[in-house]
Amino acid sequence: MTLDEMYHEIASYVDEEIAAAGPYTGDELILVNKFKSAINYAYINKIAKEKYRLEYKDTVTLDNDQQFALSALTKTFYEIRKIEDINESKITNWEFSPDEKVYFPYNASGETFTVYYYCLPDELTGTGDTPIFPAAAVDHKILCFFAAFQYWNIEDDEDSISKANKWLALWNDGYNNIKQNRGQKRKIRRVGWC
Repeated sequence: MTLDEMYHEIASYVDEEIAAAGPYTGDELILVNKFKSAINYAYINKIAKEKYRLEYKDTVTLDNDQQFALSALTKTFYEIRKIEDINESKITNWEFSPDEKVYFPYNASGETFTVYYYCLPDELTGTGDTPIFPAAAVDHKILCFFAAFQYWNIEDDEDSISKANKWLALWNDGYNNIKQNRGQKRKIRRVGWC
């Protein structure tokens, strides 16, 4: 489902009319930007972080301080799953440093490792953008349900609250039915340096 298709789906849920296709202007632009914000919040902060975790791997080389910068990873880093050396042996002696780097106290500068990590998808911005999750694993309509909930949730009248609760229930059902790719949680110890 494209972002534009989601806009139209949500508009039908909230009794709004938008043009058949963009570019959107004026009040329509304000409305679709609200939809886009809610979609991306659910997409990245709820689904990608909590349910359908996206895994990626990169090869890194330690700098002269026995560390590598998280910013050197190819994708938007969220959480490290595991680190392996060139022999595919798991490395457990690493720590986060305060400056967004990963420090290896027992390894030498110049050593190479494979970092398996969970990453976050890019925001959906263009009308033709689609969620990275396969629709069979994560029904894209639940993003629309969340946006409809957000739309109705801003009003304080009884009818709006009832509508918000309806869309929240649909979102919760869809969210709770996401079963694939939850990944493994690992407690990460952040350390302070002197």
